Amino acid sequence: MFLYRKIFLVSFSLFLFLFFLQKAAHSQETFSKYTNNPILSKGPESWDNFSVTQPFVLKDESDYKMWYAGFNGSRFQIGLARSQNGIDWVKEETNPILSRLNSNRDTHKPSVLKGDGVY
Repeated sequence: MFLYRKIFLVSFSLFLFLFFLQKAAHSQETFSKYTNNPILSKGPESWDNFSVTQPFVLKDESDYKMWYAGFNGSRFQIGLARSQNGIDWVKEETNPILSRLNSNRDTHKPSVLKGDGVY
């Protein structure tokens, strides 16, 4: 009985692997690398002039919102950028929108949920 279960599990696992591999191969056909990277540049503000990283993008009705971590070489803070097409991004003038929560911890790795029109 154990041998039959093992054969079934191996066969089923192989089927799932091949099924999802085939799906992944087809889904990659619709994507192409954007040649004008990066789509969001660091700076020129002092709070994100070293790097921008860890993006979180949410499509919100007709536009896109990107929360990201900006780094100035010594601390991370969270910024917000908006786009109509997901390629051309404009940073908010009020950035950073979230700074250090206390003296020992930076804010980074943004993650946003929206429910009932509230973020």
